[in-house]
Amino acid sequence: MENEVIGKWCVVDAVEVNYEGDIEVFRGDMVSEVGAYIEFKENGQGYVFDPIAGSDLFTYVVSDSSLVLKYLDEDKPTTCYHVREWTDSILSVYEEYIEDYDGEIHREVIEINLRKYLPNAD
Repeated sequence: MENEVIGKWCVVDAVEVNYEGDIEVFRGDMVSEVGAYIEFKENGQGYVFDPIAGSDLFTYVVSDSSLVLKYLDEDKPTTCYHVREWTDSILSVYEEYIEDYDGEIHREVIEINLRKYLPNAD
């Protein structure tokens, strides 16, 4: 799987969805600037690039069901993305945070859809 992720993946869209129990209470597009992407290198390293925020370096581990990014900036947490769809040209992942507020479960899901950059594609 590691060889299949190598390359530049452009962000198509990103969505935040919040749930209280099983009920969706919020859905919103996350602002993603045109030109944002994630690039995976052959050496197990890569970076996230956003035209406004700049870039963040990371190391990564990939499997059939997950993609784990460990940022080199110690102030950034390790991110574990669950793979929803993965083809030669599409990568759809999500991360999930679950918190218990006095017995009420709050779940936040961040969904990110990426498309592989193919420089010679028409």
